[in-house]
Amino acid sequence: MPNAPNIVDLLLTPNSTRPGGNRPGTPLSPQGVTVHRTGDPGATARNIRNYFDTIRPGNESSAHYVVDGTGEIIRCIPETEVAWHAGPAANQRDIGIETCEPLTGAAYESTVWLVADIHRRMGWQASLGLTIRPHSFYSPTDRPEDPFSWIRYQAGQSDSGALYLPAPFLATVEASLMPFKDVPSSHWAAVAIELVANKGLMQGYADGTFRPDNPISRAELAVVLQRLLVLLKQA
Repeated sequence: MPNAPNIVDLLLTPNSTRPGGNRPGTPLSPQGVTVHRTGDPGATARNIRNYFDTIRPGNESSAHYVVDGTGEIIRCIPETEVAWHAGPAANQRDIGIETCEPLTGAAYESTVWLVADIHRRMGWQASLGLTIRPHSFYSPTDRPEDPFSWIRYQAGQSDSGALYLPAPFLATVEASLMPFKDVPSSHWAAVAIELVANKGLMQGYADGTFRPDNPISRAELAVVLQRLLVLLKQA
């Protein structure tokens, strides 16, 4: 997984402190992420965050994260709270991520990192339409290229106006989720290998590989079992 980008906490003012704002404080149990484009070319993540922190009765909008063109990530709302980003269905289900425009390589890498990091922490398997949805999944006639058209993706049509293409984006997120470069998500033991690695039961090699076909020695097995016993005692 790429190195973690800089995440800055600039949380919006809670509505309990200032009624009429864009941080309602409603509890959220996330089931996926909704990815957006800001629709404001040239604006920075801090510009977007400050826009969210203004009071606009009848035009509420916010997101959990905004990814800047420099790659910096601004956290606006905790993941455990609802944000107003794509209508009631999305707001009550998903973590909202806004990507600044025009899209830079740094912004794309940080967006991929963030989506993968959320999946890793939540224990989700990346899936378009299930755990990763564009704004247009919920509003197919509202900014249909946000950040790619769900209708065109479903129909197998070209999407020249997309901020990024869905299939390569998903593939990059999946690759970022895998801790070892020689264990693709298609490997029959990928889920198990990722689990034991995340739990600290087994480690890879200094070159970033796991070498899944290598035999295991009795000494190595003893180390794995010892780590497992420690985890069980801590549970």
